[in-house]
Amino acid sequence: MKIKPHRPRSCLGWMGWVFGILLVLFAISYSIDMVRLTSAWNEAYTLAAQLGYTPEHHLTDKAPSDINIVPVFGVCKVQVFFTTPLDALDFAIRLEQVTGPLWGGNLRDGRNMYLQLPFTVNGRNTLRLTRSQTDTLPLIREQDWYVGDDIFSSRIKIFYSEFSQANVKIEYGSRPIKGNVVYVSVEAGMFPIWTFVTDVCARSKDMQRWMR
Repeated sequence: MKIKPHRPRSCLGWMGWVFGILLVLFAISYSIDMVRLTSAWNEAYTLAAQLGYTPEHHLTDKAPSDINIVPVFGVCKVQVFFTTPLDALDFAIRLEQVTGPLWGGNLRDGRNMYLQLPFTVNGRNTLRLTRSQTDTLPLIREQDWYVGDDIFSSRIKIFYSEFSQANVKIEYGSRPIKGNVVYVSVEAGMFPIWTFVTDVCARSKDMQRWMR
């Protein structure tokens, strides 16, 4: 015996029918988005491990997002932060050994990494400093690379900061930072705007932590 779905006969029935279809489509979209984000997390942690990441070196991970109103979509990326004992030269050599084509890599003095996480430098939270106070932080040698055939289509970024040369007391939480700091960033791609209502990027971070 075949079971045939009956069309709703009232306005309220039509609304419920449409709502049910939208709910199913939303659930399918959410599941696909979570799979994409899980893949990005795996990619980021795999590369980080190849660069020397271990649980003992782990600082934190983040899943920042950027929403564009026109056109209506959002972009998610995942980031893994960890410490490394490698100096700039040795880290660059390790990176070349484990990745494909690289772009960038210019060594320069900067303060970018201070502003990526709430580090404490000589007792001051770096994310609570004014612009003029930030400018008083010690300059540190920094490098960033993009992995891919060209820099414009690259989804993967590696950022290295030589905190060990700062000659100041640096902590993350209550943990002293004695080595250098790296983050691996992987773009998971564009997502429909409605997925951000569920905060899918942050939820993917919680899920991958649970899976690990």
